[in-house]
Amino acid sequence: LLLAASLKRFVKTDYELIAAIPGPEDFFGKPSDLTLDLLKEIGVKFFHFQNEFVKKGKTELHYLIANKIHALKAPINSEKLIFLDSDNLCCENFYGDPCFLIPVNISLAGHFSSKFSESFLKKSFEVCLLDIPNIRFRIEGSEDLYLPPYFSSGFVAVDSKFVNTFSDIWIEAFKKIDKNNILKNPYFCDEVSLSIIINQINVPFSILGKEYRENKFFHYV
Repeated sequence: LLLAASLKRFVKTDYELIAAIPGPEDFFGKPSDLTLDLLKEIGVKFFHFQNEFVKKGKTELHYLIANKIHALKAPINSEKLIFLDSDNLCCENFYGDPCFLIPVNISLAGHFSSKFSESFLKKSFEVCLLDIPNIRFRIEGSEDLYLPPYFSSGFVAVDSKFVNTFSDIWIEAFKKIDKNNILKNPYFCDEVSLSIIINQINVPFSILGKEYRENKFFHYV
């Protein structure tokens, strides 16, 4: 609700707001009537989806985080779908950005998300039958931690014409990494699998600057 209200206040371009509501309802519950009424009042539409892992009885945290991958299936009428974790706030007027003409826009993961060795990334790429990229980025917040392209899943923007394919490939990479028990902490399975598919889909992408995480959008958790 806070994210939706902040977007309503500050976004100055043509847009539609969609709240993705996960199911099964007997596990996730449902938003209160008051919350739904307030969201409707500011023009938010609703997209109900089923988390395929939870439907099969898999309820560990990383399977719940996979909600965001399913949320990319939301039907939209715009040229771009932008997914935001709900613990973000839009903090200043946003009039658009030419970078969103590029098919995919993402940001590098922060130091907290990257507390594992490159060997785990390498193994993850291998199970997806991909070579790990040669390029390395310094992980922000660290002095000497360099990793292959490793991205945050909290802000993901994808052109609408292939967002369904993007979601399908992402979930398959997620399943392969999970099945092979590669990560000591599967909490980050969504980010590792996202990093893999960015290299797999072979479309141009842009890395969002620091201002998107600290100025335009504030991640408060």
